[in-house]
Amino acid sequence: MSPALLVRRAFVVAGLLLTFFAFLWALPRNADLAPRASAAHAAPRRSDVQLFVRTVDDVRKGQAYYEAAGDEMRAGGYPTQSVFNWRQPLVYLALSSVPLLLAQIWLAALAVKLLWDTGKTVPRETLAVLPMVNSCIGLLVPVAVYLTEAWAGLCIGLSLLAYARNRERAGAMWGLTALFVRELAAPYCLLAGSLALWRRRWDEVRVWAAGAVCYAVYYGLHAVQVLRHVRPDDGAHLKSWVAFGGLPFLAETLRANGLLLLAPRFVVAIVAVALVAAWWNARLPLHARATLVMYGGLFLVVGLPFNGYWGLLIAPTVSLWLAHSWGGLCALWDPAPFLPSSAAPGQGASVRAATAPVASRV
Repeated sequence: MSPALLVRRAFVVAGLLLTFFAFLWALPRNADLAPRASAAHAAPRRSDVQLFVRTVDDVRKGQAYYEAAGDEMRAGGYPTQSVFNWRQPLVYLALSSVPLLLAQIWLAALAVKLLWDTGKTVPRETLAVLPMVNSCIGLLVPVAVYLTEAWAGLCIGLSLLAYARNRERAGAMWGLTALFVRELAAPYCLLAGSLALWRRRWDEVRVWAAGAVCYAVYYGLHAVQVLRHVRPDDGAHLKSWVAFGGLPFLAETLRANGLLLLAPRFVVAIVAVALVAAWWNARLPLHARATLVMYGGLFLVVGLPFNGYWGLLIAPTVSLWLAHSWGGLCALWDPAPFLPSSAAPGQGASVRAATAPVASRV
């Protein structure tokens, strides 16, 4: 073993240990990811899930969506002065018009499609699909249908898998669907649209452009309705969403992923280590690579402590990264089998043949 490889491995071990202990420190011992309100003038009396359930029930009984949302937010002590505090109506109107069981079946069907597409996209070993199974487990909770982050996260995951299989227009359509569900998907759409423009995929660019126009009209109508229902005495957020929560908030968003929500802190820290290792896997799709880096950077800056459930938006993306973590770890530990043959003179065909089983697992 060469001294250079020994030094590399020492740095790899040190870096991964540093990542592990940083996330272990960042995670609080008694974390609460349950969505809840940020009150402007009073202590919150309801969780976000309760707010959404009550709003859907009110719309089922015949109340208009914006009247129902406004009444329930005020009753729960939520700040209602800003347009951004009012959720887009698409999911809640859909939930109010169908039986709850049908909505749960539809969410489960999307989860099954996510697993199916994952199996066709990533290496076919069982361990590669398990992270996505974990993400889908969280969708079995009955109240998951009320969380727009869960729906949008599924759509982003399906979009990433479509891009990984070179189905650009399908990727754009799933991304736009996520945007109409939850405006937090806007950074992903801007990223994917920019990549399409950079690569001059004009058919995909046209899909993004048409979708952007439709969404501008949709959100404009949403904003007009909100402004009509805002009252002069409505409260505002006491704190900005630009809260610089740093690593603790980022760690909380990672926990919002299936069984990780119930796992000990050290398990989440191990997941963070696996995510770092996956970066070195050359097979990690570009869109997935860029998406998690982008949202990871955003969550270091944007998000209040009780917004940890925003992690549902990136849960399938995290799982796609985890599916590539073993190959990334192998590439970190010994890069020679993953380099072009010209970059490793003297190794010969026999070495490459011996390392082929390892490379096939990337």
